[in-house]
Amino acid sequence: EGVTRIAVVSEEPSRYNGRSDMAPGVSIDHRDRFETVQKELRAAPGVSVLIFDQTCAAEKRRRRKKGVLADPKKHVFINEEVCEGCGDCSVKSNCLSVEPVETKLGRKRRINQSSCNKDFTCLDGFCPSFVTIEGDVAAHERTRAHDALARDVEAAFKNLPAPHPNGIRLADAGPYNIVLAGIGGSGISTISAILGTAAHLDDQTAASMTLTGLAQKGGAVISHLRLSPSGAQIHGARVPPASADLLLGFDLVVSAEKPALELVDRTRTRAILNPHLNPTAAFVENNDIAYDDAAMRGAIEKTCRETLALDATRVIDAFMGNALYANIALLGFAAQSGTIPIGLEALIQAIRLNGIDVEKNLYALALGRVLAHDSALLERAAQRDAIQTPETLDALIAHRKKLLASYQDAAYAERYGDLIAKVSQVERRVSPDSIALTETVARAYYKVLAYKDEYEVARLYTDGRFQRSLAKHFDKNARLKVHLAPPLLAKKNPETGAPVKRAFGGWVFPVLKQLAKLKFLRGTRFDPFGYLAERRMERQLILDYERDVIRLIANLSPERLRIAIAIAELPNGVKGFGHIKTRNFEAAKAASLTLWDQYNAPQPAQNAA
Repeated sequence: EGVTRIAVVSEEPSRYNGRSDMAPGVSIDHRDRFETVQKELRAAPGVSVLIFDQTCAAEKRRRRKKGVLADPKKHVFINEEVCEGCGDCSVKSNCLSVEPVETKLGRKRRINQSSCNKDFTCLDGFCPSFVTIEGDVAAHERTRAHDALARDVEAAFKNLPAPHPNGIRLADAGPYNIVLAGIGGSGISTISAILGTAAHLDDQTAASMTLTGLAQKGGAVISHLRLSPSGAQIHGARVPPASADLLLGFDLVVSAEKPALELVDRTRTRAILNPHLNPTAAFVENNDIAYDDAAMRGAIEKTCRETLALDATRVIDAFMGNALYANIALLGFAAQSGTIPIGLEALIQAIRLNGIDVEKNLYALALGRVLAHDSALLERAAQRDAIQTPETLDALIAHRKKLLASYQDAAYAERYGDLIAKVSQVERRVSPDSIALTETVARAYYKVLAYKDEYEVARLYTDGRFQRSLAKHFDKNARLKVHLAPPLLAKKNPETGAPVKRAFGGWVFPVLKQLAKLKFLRGTRFDPFGYLAERRMERQLILDYERDVIRLIANLSPERLRIAIAIAELPNGVKGFGHIKTRNFEAAKAASLTLWDQYNAPQPAQNAA
């Protein structure tokens, strides 16, 4: 065919060792060299072929679930205290299992252990927050045994009444229509099949149809299920517009989109919703994307007769350690709420006939039923691990001052408080009803002061918070490796010039503990890290920000307030470590020039009263 060169890049190049049936001259490389090989082929004369050998992530999960593909006893965990939320791990991995997590200090990252495909490319993100855990290390069984809420829930199993019919019965007048809305890979088609099987076991007629589209890649999937009494005809499996009796909203985004909402009716449809927000593909490209989950939930509530909610993802992850059972829990919640006209025994039998993780699925079903029956337990579950953000500006400032005292010392915290007080005084005088500038400076100035140098990263790994967070997900005897690129020691990637991270075993934690104690050297002439370009940039950023804030309040006016807030907020975008942070710093510096021009522009004259 005239092909002059064939190149293979693979996640496991060792698979090709000893192969004797390859064409002459075929090169085999690890996928890490994908871009380099592309450039080589671009320069090669004639026609070339590049083969990327890797199993689809969704297919890997299916095979592992079926037991036909080994599941690596290795997990990736992010130390959220160290994470800057820069998004480089998402860029490197292009993976939706790297999820946003909202914290008191803003949006950061976590790994969804339930959907992680064990690809491990997120480790390439240039960040010291990544840890790998090896071995059979799940801790949820131990956590359940010692958790008061878990004990109360399991005690409630014994006295759980049968689901209440809630006035629902199948009638010859027309089918009972159920719409299931979710994302691919989470078992929507399986639940539809379980419901259809249960209906037949309960002597009913069922017809179903599932619209998958790109669902196999994590896209939207909508399943239609129609139920009628035995022998009654169902004309078409698709639920007609505005005729759904039940919307099972396994995913908030999909449930709030037009294909699902056009099937519901304000006077007819009940919605059972999991309000947990799963990130979309847009999050990979824009790590600061804002999801208006309140608006999406409002759209569902406005178009349905009644809406009940259970954050099944968070609850199941806490109780079972695997959020993939969340959809079965929501099914149990719906059944106990009396929105599914199928007998409980038929549902249980259908789950047993499915034959996959039967006991775990039955536990999740029962858990959902308990939370639907006992509103007090539901409220306790909803409050569990909820983010407690400072409710007032004073609380926010006090929280940041406390953190800065631990970061360095009390004088450092007072330095922070003094500048905030000056901003607050001027803003109250210029615009008595506004606290926006003070709050913006309170957040951004803290971020500038608390830059994560070697001492701070070491402290955040050894002050106990990381260990407590890890213990929620993994056994205390787990074997840990921390992935770091120590300055002066890290090798450079010959292709990109960026430092290359290395894995350090558990022996590194005593070293980090001693390093954290040396934080008193920070900023002094005896600081061995203080001469690094990144550290000099961070110290200069503190001085520049303090100078800019003083300039802002010196000329602040009601007309300049909006631009002042935009300038004060710029350091919040200076995220990351090393070359990632430098790149974000340069972008913020360029943006500041434009904003300062606007701030300094002559203000329009005000008409006298």
